[in-house]
Amino acid sequence: MVIFLSENIAKNDLLIYNQIIEKVKGGKVMEENKKEQNVSVAKKEEQKVQNEKAKNIKAESAKVQETNKKPEEDKKFKKVENSTKVEKNQKEKTTKTKKDNKNTNIKNSYIAGIILVILVIIAIIVAISMLQKTPEKSINEMLTSLKAGDIETASKYFNYENLMNISGLTNKDNMDTETQKLFFDRLEWNIKNVNIENDTANVEVEVTNKDFKTIIGNYMQKALRAVFSGNDLSNSQMESYLKEELQSETAPVTTVTKTIQLTKQDDEWKVNESDDFTDLILPGLRETINSLNSINVD
Repeated sequence: MVIFLSENIAKNDLLIYNQIIEKVKGGKVMEENKKEQNVSVAKKEEQKVQNEKAKNIKAESAKVQETNKKPEEDKKFKKVENSTKVEKNQKEKTTKTKKDNKNTNIKNSYIAGIILVILVIIAIIVAISMLQKTPEKSINEMLTSLKAGDIETASKYFNYENLMNISGLTNKDNMDTETQKLFFDRLEWNIKNVNIENDTANVEVEVTNKDFKTIIGNYMQKALRAVFSGNDLSNSQMESYLKEELQSETAPVTTVTKTIQLTKQDDEWKVNESDDFTDLILPGLRETINSLNSINVD
């Protein structure tokens, strides 16, 4: 029984011991668990702190990036804005240039139109002037035709045959065309004054031509020498002597100023034939022929 009690005590003690051990073990486990929990909490806190730091760093980084990004965006915006302004200015400049060009074209067209109108008016005036017959124009055309040897045109303004038939000496039928042209090939003139009354015009003209007084005098001397030498002079020989004198480069010239009269007939101004007209374009010829005729009469 004592042994049984001892065994029971021993069992109880063992049980208590085991309980104590279990309790101790349980405390240790709890303590370890608590430590683990504390470590886990600490880790979580540290992780939270790390996350917070990372968050703050990220925020700071984002802020820095945002700060850095803003100047870039501002710069980009300014660049776009400047580009827009340049484009706008260019567009305005182009529009202004087009407008100026348009105004210039309109102005040039206006000026060109005025010039065209002026030219048309001038052309009309010139055409009217050219079509309108005047005493000056008639005299200029007549003397120009004589100098050029255009006898047909010159004959529109006066009777050419009457002019040249002063005597048998200058009868146009006794002279070829070339000889007749030599009478006027050195003709020069200047219209000094014109006075028109209705259909009559008095025109003062200065004419320079060969001195026919000297030419006819030299011609007659040649003819007389031939006659005194016993030669029988033919008309062709006489014309040859006259042609030589007319062609001579030393043939003298003289200037005569006369007032001749023109009459308007069928819108044409024609010269009234007179001694003044003959003496004007053939200076000295009529006087010399009359002197020779008076000698023959005597």
